[in-house]
Amino acid sequence: MNSATPVMESPASPAPKPTDHAVRKLDWIDGMRGLAVLMVIAVHCIISTSPGGPQNKPEWMADWVYTFFHSGKYGVQLFFVVSAYTMLHSFYGRKGEKNAATKFFIRRYFRIAPMFYFGIILYYGFYWFSRREFMPLEAVGLTALFLHGFSPPYINTAVAGGWSIGVEFMFYALVPVLALVIRNLREALIFLAATLALAGGLFVAVVLNRESPGWLGEFIRTYNNQDGFLYFWLPNQLFVFAVGFVLFFLVKDRLGEDPPRWVRPLYWASLAGLLAACAFNPEHILAHAFLAAAFLPFCASIALLRPKWATSALIRRIGVDSFGIYIWHYAIKILFDRFLPKFGLPNDSVWFFPVIFLCVTGMSVLLADLTRRWVEDPGQALGRKLIKRLPS
Repeated sequence: MNSATPVMESPASPAPKPTDHAVRKLDWIDGMRGLAVLMVIAVHCIISTSPGGPQNKPEWMADWVYTFFHSGKYGVQLFFVVSAYTMLHSFYGRKGEKNAATKFFIRRYFRIAPMFYFGIILYYGFYWFSRREFMPLEAVGLTALFLHGFSPPYINTAVAGGWSIGVEFMFYALVPVLALVIRNLREALIFLAATLALAGGLFVAVVLNRESPGWLGEFIRTYNNQDGFLYFWLPNQLFVFAVGFVLFFLVKDRLGEDPPRWVRPLYWASLAGLLAACAFNPEHILAHAFLAAAFLPFCASIALLRPKWATSALIRRIGVDSFGIYIWHYAIKILFDRFLPKFGLPNDSVWFFPVIFLCVTGMSVLLADLTRRWVEDPGQALGRKLIKRLPS
């Protein structure tokens, strides 16, 4: 997901081209994307060491080690926070354009769809080879139309991790409206509180009805866990996007300035808090909201301090290709799951996790770079051509 253009000085003026200074101010965003996708790779690789769940983890692995790396699944929430920030930044930066909402959707569609459709083809093949049966056409059709986020059985079927793309795409549909009504930090905080109440209400409904004998209880028992619809769907994740909106208004006027003295202590405190939360985080339907809230001070301090690791060429390179890496990594992980034990490295070995993590990351980066050039870049170029045909 590309860095957004700078905020316009006047709503009526055309969106300016990003300057080198403006790009540097936002280079931390690619760093956060890079961190997010590494977290997601980590959770899938740690699961490979413990097939069947944490009760099957290797003897050498302490409980907190498994929990820490398993918390990498919240890299998806870090993606959502950064995405909401960039969406609001981009929409504000171009709101003086004619047909701004239409152009916004075209940019988003052609940024996401080409690689996502490639992912559907990739995992369709994996589905057939692993099960010797074809993927349900309903799953393929709903996913291709980005409607799988509304489907309990198919929200995460056609593409590994595809639930997050469906949820984010549904959020895109809300951005033009939200950007008009959320215009400052106060309104962003109200939105944050409302979405937290929504997620909390969902949590209470799950707790009160999970033993219900009726259809509602059956639905909750089927879809209320970390692998189910009630965790994945947009109402439960909307709070995370609201965190990104708050982040935008917190830092938008401070980027590029000398950070206040309190930012560095905030950075270290938020980093320590995140590490502790990942090591001891409980598993329930609101755990993602807890981690998303912890991402707020962390990302704000990163934006203002721009530490070297977050703006380094390596982490930013991973961030630039993060979408392709996200699509590729699970398929590659499956292959290494099968081949590493054949080369004398069983999954309960102390070396299995670091080896599979490095192998999956390296191969995913290489393949994502290729698909960015052959799939993503041509797709975005087509989107730009369509936008040029619209009245400007």
